[in-house]
Amino acid sequence: MNKIKEYKWFILIIILVLLLSFYWFEYRPSQIKKECSIWAVNQAKGGGLTAYLKENYNSNVYNDYYTRCLREKGL
Repeated sequence: MNKIKEYKWFILIIILVLLLSFYWFEYRPSQIKKECSIWAVNQAKGGGLTAYLKENYNSNVYNDYYTRCLREKGL
């Protein structure tokens, strides 16, 4: 028990570093990809309120918008 008390700050810092690295390398990129995908579909369909009612869009236009969004967000 004394060993845990002795190293509690070290253990806390390690846990904090692990949590921050999980956020930065796993959670943040997945959220950015999800947002960019939704935005790219909306833009490729023409934008506006009726964009989700349209069924077709050009996949090359989607890829361009998706890549642009990822680059703007830092991925």
